Amino acid sequence: PTNTPTTASPTQLPTSTPSKFPTAAPSQSPTNSPTEPPTSAPSKSPSTSPTNTPTTGPSFSPSKVPSPSPTISPVQAQASPVPLDSTTRIGFDDVTSSAKVAYSSISNRYNGFNWSGFHVLHRDQYSNSGYQYGAVSGNYVAFYTTGSNSIRSGSILSMAPFSVAGFQATAAWNTGLNVLVESFDASGNRIGSHKTTLGNPRNGPTFIDLRGGDFQGLYQLKITTSGGTRAEKMRGRGPFLAIDDLRVYDVN
Repeated sequence: PTNTPTTASPTQLPTSTPSKFPTAAPSQSPTNSPTEPPTSAPSKSPSTSPTNTPTTGPSFSPSKVPSPSPTISPVQAQASPVPLDSTTRIGFDDVTSSAKVAYSSISNRYNGFNWSGFHVLHRDQYSNSGYQYGAVSGNYVAFYTTGSNSIRSGSILSMAPFSVAGFQATAAWNTGLNVLVESFDASGNRIGSHKTTLGNPRNGPTFIDLRGGDFQGLYQLKITTSGGTRAEKMRGRGPFLAIDDLRVYDVN
């Protein structure tokens, strides 16, 4: 796959990114804080005090009352990122049973997902390309072909919610390739997005970490690539992307 478009060009990339981060965290102050001690002496105290009454006694100052627990800040309340070791790795090497097939489509229900526009490619099919440099585990990488010579996209869909921790990404031909990753809910509403720009394909893969955004409980993950210029001495051109080691979790 170099420059041959397979479908009409997708719509223009979105220019804004909705924020879904919490603006405040609920207060964790206890509701049963100790009440303040009495401020006056008991009514049944004797009317006359002994002449040798000590000048000091136990202190019941309100300053000794325990203070409420501090409010948890949004930074403290944010959950820690899920460890990558606890996620499921999709390496695409079992898409085909052949020892070395150059190219194959990814059938629906592979690892429980529908793969719109996705295929796998053997790393040796195009030497000196991001497909070769981007293979992290095994010999196969995933890529998508839907779009035109200026923009390409592919989607991973599920009938049940799932979460994405990230994936290894390498530009196939272009330096400065723009990558937009979006998540959608069951109704098709966008709930999160992440943008990044990749360097020279010869630099190898970049892990696109999605654990800090709204990529939990989604029903569709869409990846769109555009822009960049052909890297020096590359045999192909176009906004193609090599993907390996997709990390998912909480798959229902």
